[in-house]
Amino acid sequence: MLDSFEARLADLFADLLAGEAGLHPPLRTSPAAPPATLIQPVLRVLTASAPTLVGDDAPRVRRLPGGLGLRTVLEFEGTVAIDLIPAVDIARPARMTALDQVLVALQAAEVRSGAAFADGTDQGFLLRGFRLAEVIVEGEAAPLRALFRYEGDFWPVRPDEDGPAIASIPARLAVLPVQAGATLVARAGGPDLTIPVALDLRSMTLPRLGAGEVRLVARLRGAAPPGSLVGDAAAAPGFTAYPVEPDGVARLVFRPPAVAAAVAMVGIEVALEGAGRARVALAEIGVRVLP
Repeated sequence: MLDSFEARLADLFADLLAGEAGLHPPLRTSPAAPPATLIQPVLRVLTASAPTLVGDDAPRVRRLPGGLGLRTVLEFEGTVAIDLIPAVDIARPARMTALDQVLVALQAAEVRSGAAFADGTDQGFLLRGFRLAEVIVEGEAAPLRALFRYEGDFWPVRPDEDGPAIASIPARLAVLPVQAGATLVARAGGPDLTIPVALDLRSMTLPRLGAGEVRLVARLRGAAPPGSLVGDAAAAPGFTAYPVEPDGVARLVFRPPAVAAAVAMVGIEVALEGAGRARVALAEIGVRVLP
């Protein structure tokens, strides 16, 4: 996280200022003594603060090289210091020139936006901004210092958990909820009740969907429900099957009981199934049976 950020900043600094003859390659630790020649840049992360919501450690989906991954993300903002430590014989004008070179190089749009820090690998951070905050020029012997503010997401880089590769993602076979009549009423001893169930099969992503591959199945809820379903009884045990017509409508048929002592409510569980595919629960339709 922060270590890889600081290391990437040092690499980026070296690339941006490689043509400046008055600067040594950057260090991440202050030297014990001033350099014998030229000016020594030293880059360090000084602070990293997180909002009070840092306790929410739910993994987030991050776009990583080669795909997406789950990472526990910390939102950090903080300060980076770039110190320019001169050799004892470097005059102030040369030191100020070196500072200008650093400020100009790090003022590029891709650096300020954070995009320049990406290198195509999972580094454990993604910056949203890197901006100059302050320049400190004190005395003849003191190093020149430029302070930059950064903001971004940081996460630990670790191998993904082992497990079987995801070869396919099951897709639902219909747009939910299904459409059925708002008020369904049948009378004991009366005619069968036809219940049209409209399905939008255009949402299916499975290829080569042919006639008869998908059907609606239904069953009455409860141990002794009043009435019965009329259809293809060759479905799964307890279910009755209905074909999905070319217009995308399956027509369930509910046959009310011959007699009923009182008003009763019947629940009809509706699902979609196909050969070699898991059954998808769609809805429950209620029918009010009158005596």
